[in-house]
Amino acid sequence: MTEKEEVVGTPLDKTLQAHLGRQLRRLFNETAAEPVPDRFVDLLERLDSESPRPPLPGQARAQEAL
Repeated sequence: MTEKEEVVGTPLDKTLQAHLGRQLRRLFNETAAEPVPDRFVDLLERLDSESPRPPLPGQARAQEAL
């Protein structure tokens, strides 16, 4: 922290921190496990087909060698 930064409030109890961490992980895991809506999949497919992709690192060198 720099001199200008201040700690606001009091630190959370370790038990409360652990509880919040478990709840956040559970919520994240549930959200990550949900299927991607069809409209987003369609949008991603359209974007992939419409825009040229830049070469991946190393691809440019491999093409130059040919």
